[in-house]
Formats: sequence, C-alpha cells, structure tokens
Amino acid sequence: MAIIAILLALLAPGARQVWQTLASTQCQQHLSVIFQAQAAWRVDSGGQNPWGKGWVGKLLPYMEHNESLFRCPSAAEAVMRVPEAAAQGRGGVAADSPAQPLGSERLESAFEFQVYRQAGSGAGGAKDGPGTGIRGELAYTIPVDSHPWVRRTQQGDAILYEMDDEGPAGGVDKPITCDDIRFLITYEGGRPRTLEVLQQSCMTSPYSKYVYDFMVNGEVLVSNWVTHIGESFDLTRSDLASVTDSDPGMRASAPRRASAAGPPVRYLVVPSDYGLSKGTYALPGTILGSMDPKLAMVLDYPKALAEYTGEGGDEWKWDKYFIENPSRWSEDWGATGEKWGEYQALRHFGRANVLFCDGHIESLGPEGLRPGRAIWSGQGR
Repeated sequence: MAIIAILLALLAPGARQVWQTLASTQCQQHLSVIFQAQAAWRVDSGGQNPWGKGWVGKLLPYMEHNESLFRCPSAAEAVMRVPEAAAQGRGGVAADSPAQPLGSERLESAFEFQVYRQAGSGAGGAKDGPGTGIRGELAYTIPVDSHPWVRRTQQGDAILYEMDDEGPAGGVDKPITCDDIRFLITYEGGRPRTLEVLQQSCMTSPYSKYVYDFMVNGEVLVSNWVTHIGESFDLTRSDLASVTDSDPGMRASAPRRASAAGPPVRYLVVPSDYGLSKGTYALPGTILGSMDPKLAMVLDYPKALAEYTGEGGDEWKWDKYFIENPSRWSEDWGATGEKWGEYQALRHFGRANVLFCDGHIESLGPEGLRPGRAIWSGQGR
C-alpha cells in the first residue's frame, strides 16, 4: 500500500497537468464557437458588433442554446454577494445585508432600465396635465446591478428591487427615495426565473414625467413599464417575445408563460466565464466595416463585460483580474472578504486565453496583458 501511495503521489502532478492542458484546449474550443456565433449574429444585425453586458444572451440562439459553451472548465465558481455599489452607494442597502441568492449578482448585469422623458416634459420633467405616454428623449439608463439609485432587499430566494428614476437630477435637495419603480425577481439556483411588476409608492414621475423600458440583454422585454403593474413575466424562456405598447394607452397582451409540458427550460440570462472586451465596440449599434485583428474580442474573465481597457485609471482593475500571485492579491484585496479565485482570469498555467477579432486565439500571460498593449485599444473606442 505504501508503494502505491508513493506512485500515486508521483503521478498526481502529471495527471493534474494533463487535466489543465485539456481544460485549456476545451476553453479555446469554446472561444472558437463564440467567434462563429458572433459572426452569424453580426450578419443578422446589419454588421453591428456585440456590445455591453448582454452579449451572451444575444449569441446564445446562435449556439443552439448550449450554455456550457460560456463556461471555462478552469474557472472557479464565484461566491455571490450584494453588489459593492449597492452596499455603499446612496440609496443602496446596508453593507451588512445578507448575501443575495447564489449567482444573482453575476446575472443582474443583464437587467437595466431605459428612462425616457414623456413628450411635452421639459429638461426638469415639469409638465401640466396627465402624462402622454409618448417617448421623448432618453433621459437615463439605469443598470440594475451597479447603480446607486437601486436598493435591494432579499426575501428568501427572491430580491425586491426599488429604484429612484432620477436621483439628485430631480432637484438639488431631492433625496434618493427608491420609490419610483418596484419589482420582484425570484431566483432558482441563482438563476432569474420570474419578474413581478409591483405598484410603486411615488405616483408623480412614473405617470407624468417618464416612460420606462425594462431591458434584458440589451433588448426590450417590458415596454412602457407602468402599464404592466401587477403582471408577472417568465424569465425562463429564451424565445419570450417582448411586451410592447405599440398602441399608446392600450395594455399589451399577457406575456407568454412556459408550459409545464413544454420544451426544456431555457433561461433568458446565463452566466459567463468569458468577458467581452470594451475595445471591440464604440456606442451600441455602431457598425464597423472591419475588425482590428490585433484587438481582443473575448477573453478569460470573471465578468461578462471585461471593463478593463488598459487606459489610465484602470490599473486597479488589472491588479484585481490579472495578478497571478494569490499572496500579493490578498495584500490588496483580502480585506474585502473576497477570494483570489473569484477574480482570476489567468486560469491556464498562469495565462489567459484570448479570442482576437480575426478569430485567432492566443494564450497570454501578464506581460501580454499589460496596459498599453494593442489588444486593449484600437478602432471602436
């Protein structure tokens, strides 16, 4: 038995290296499929580039809804917490609030509100009479996962979201009250399953100043939010049609619901172990004639949007995501209670797999990912 134990001890490092090599190869295969999917999506989208946090949901239909292709075999499962911005920002929840349902922080990034001024409203939103319900200019975009105007309260496996629609912009002394929009998302295993549109406390700006669209993956799911108060939406169907208000003043038909005897559940929002680099796009909807082959498109990254750009002021992000020494990482970030593995992008022998805009894939270490390298900047930013 002792001899067997010794042999196993000698073989273990070799076996571990073989597994890591296979994991890196599989990761690169996933990136190759992602490249093919984005190419098909661009053709169907008039040449636009994928953008923002919802790019995963856009490409999923082009990958036969195979969610596993967005998971790197070497990535650690992140421990989800109340987002830092919500815990510390004005209007946010207290820093000692309980953790959110597992996985919810990672997936909240797909949700945002676009807030339009109603036609007839001035810059301050002042107007006479009832709201027209007709969109004017876009006033704000409010991401659910990282905005100080959003407050969260955990209720079992659900989260109650309460949001202020204009914050201090509503007046110099206006407090952030988080009473303009209220909704509840129920999570199952960390995955958003249902959305309930709740009655808000404030009855002024939602009806007389603004029109809200609720976005999932960068596309409208609920149009003219206040006309759907009291309704529930199923977030487990990737083919769910958006609810629109094409006829002003008319309530849209009830949203489709998944049948218990229907096809397998497909979630509108899926987690990703890969990040879309900001260097691949400019403004949403921008059409670029060609892509810079030196520019990174998608890479090993613990968030769906690789917000690191390699520009001035981003140094702290580089340190958090691309430092390979756990001890050094802990010196800078250990006090937060977070773990090195949750943020590690150098997953394969101290290197990250990077998909470039021409489709080729490279495995880059810290030097190849340094600020100022051409992979972070180019056309599109």
